[in-house]
Amino acid sequence: MGEHKKALKVLCEHKNFVIAANYCEQVFKEEKAKALKSNNALNALKKKKVNQSEYDFGNALYNPLFRDLIEVFLERKENQEDSDFLNFLNARAGELNAFETLRNLPDEIKSMNSQQFLLSIIKFSQHQLKQSQTKEGLAYNSLLKSMDRHAKATSRAVKVENGTLCTYCQQPISTSVFVVFPNLQIVHYKCLRNKEESKTKDLKEKDLSVHPRSNIDFKQNPWDL
Repeated sequence: MGEHKKALKVLCEHKNFVIAANYCEQVFKEEKAKALKSNNALNALKKKKVNQSEYDFGNALYNPLFRDLIEVFLERKENQEDSDFLNFLNARAGELNAFETLRNLPDEIKSMNSQQFLLSIIKFSQHQLKQSQTKEGLAYNSLLKSMDRHAKATSRAVKVENGTLCTYCQQPISTSVFVVFPNLQIVHYKCLRNKEESKTKDLKEKDLSVHPRSNIDFKQNPWDL
């Protein structure tokens, strides 16, 4: 048996159900924060098939310790106060797996106050739905803006004629390879700066994001189309 479940058993034996619930909440917050910070390390451990915690705190939608607390309570129900347990169900409805919880509850508890628990779940679900719809709306608006920028960027064109000059060296573009920056300025490819990290290489890579004359870094400062 895991150490957390042992701790919950001890607390419930001493009829400290409220303290046990607070213990579950505190441990879940701490462990989830740790799991999220070390997500890359955990992925590496999974690849190496190293034994991990019995709880997947990082990916948990619900607090797994609450499931254990309910199991411990039901095992020792004859020594517990139903009121604390029912208050816990109603207060923590959004943090419990509703289907799993209702399936495990005995009939006498379901008949006592399951209606309030169900109403709490419905209220939480509606709140989650509204949040999801808001996020979906914001994501859709962001997508539309990106599509608009892409359409504007791909619909623009430059015309290179005999008299077209490189905006850096002021020499004719002619038939040379050239680059067009987002502000529609044309520069010879050979006039571009070399990337800092490639200066020591025999074959120097050109920096396509920085205009050699104006020093504008279009990667860091996107041009308003």
